[in-house]
Amino acid sequence: MGETGDDIIKRYPQPPALSTISVDKSGYVTQTEEGVLKNFAPDIPKADAKVLAVTQGPLNSTTFGDKVTAAAWKTRPSWYTVSKNDRVVSPELEADAAKRMNANTTVLASSHVSLLSHPNEVAAVIEEAAEAVAKK
Repeated sequence: MGETGDDIIKRYPQPPALSTISVDKSGYVTQTEEGVLKNFAPDIPKADAKVLAVTQGPLNSTTFGDKVTAAAWKTRPSWYTVSKNDRVVSPELEADAAKRMNANTTVLASSHVSLLSHPNEVAAVIEEAAEAVAKK
């Protein structure tokens, strides 16, 4: 609590995707096409990754400076999929975040886009969470 994304990210090795970003004059960040292909979505078909590259929405770089003041995981059960081949967010950061949250954790041999590269496994995690919460 009280940490920024930058505070957390700096504790871990720099992921490769930080070297393939483009920042516009308004401070919005996107991945270059090369970055999407090599870092963001290397485990989906190249044609699909190219679509992601041209349709991605920009992220305001100030987002990483915002401090978290409340976290749902403090009071609610959590599930987390760690993408062990992630080149956007450090897999060590993901694993530590899951542990900190005391989350039910699934590790996937996935890039940052596990929803696209491992849809069945991600759906199973979502179903598990929904079933567990429904039982309460």
